[in-house]
Amino acid sequence: MQFMFRPGHLAAGVTLCVVLLTTSIGHGQATATMLKLLQSGRLPPENQGRVVGMICDGGTPEELRYIYEQAIADDGFVPEVRRTALEGLLKAANNRNVQPAGDLGDVTKLLAADDAATQRLGIELVGAWNVEQASDALRALILSDKASLTTRRNALAALTA
Repeated sequence: MQFMFRPGHLAAGVTLCVVLLTTSIGHGQATATMLKLLQSGRLPPENQGRVVGMICDGGTPEELRYIYEQAIADDGFVPEVRRTALEGLLKAANNRNVQPAGDLGDVTKLLAADDAATQRLGIELVGAWNVEQASDALRALILSDKASLTTRRNALAALTA
């Protein structure tokens, strides 16, 4: 079977390929294959968010580690993909009780993010993963006059989770 894609239809083509891949070799192997594609740098930027979301939906702790590292790195994912990655990691924690392998202490970087959505996701991840190293940063947010009431409430919820 041969597929021909017209310009502008690449996203649909990638989705179709992922569906076919998942169906033919199983979700676990498909997740590993998608991760290798993402790591290779050959995946077009407009498709990275979709693939990151799929990896978070079914990835192992080791596979999620790469997503986590790219999400917190200054030179990692672009902002849109970073948000998708953080949302996917939170969903994996809440729905599947799976978190990235290894030390998660660097998630505290997100608590100081300028972007409110990134900061909120960081706070929620700290709570979902129960990151002990973030206790001081959460306390500082709770006591901060500069933090919004919502941010302070979220930090308190994460601290008591």
